[in-house]
Amino acid sequence: MRKFSPNLFDVTPPRRRSRTPAAIVILLGLLLSPLVFETTQLCTASWRGMTGTVPFVDTPMLNTLGSGLQSAGDDLRSTLSPVLRNLPWNPSYVVVFGLGWASLAALMLRR
Repeated sequence: MRKFSPNLFDVTPPRRRSRTPAAIVILLGLLLSPLVFETTQLCTASWRGMTGTVPFVDTPMLNTLGSGLQSAGDDLRSTLSPVLRNLPWNPSYVVVFGLGWASLAALMLRR
């Protein structure tokens, strides 16, 4: 018998895989399915439009998403516009900001 023989009685059973990734994928699929459905309707409507008939496509989710993004952009623009207009632009700040931005981009491209 060898000095360091493996112990045959301490064999652990294989670990079960976690169900969390599968649940996340299913949840994301269910959340994105209305958007995919409406986008598919728009694509098929454009293909049907090439034959001469112009179908009407109702897209409430895409309309809601578009209006929400539009209002968020308007709010961001109205908030940041006065701040950026009254900001004194020193070249030292701009050069440091540009170098920081470029180095961050280089680090992101490196990985």
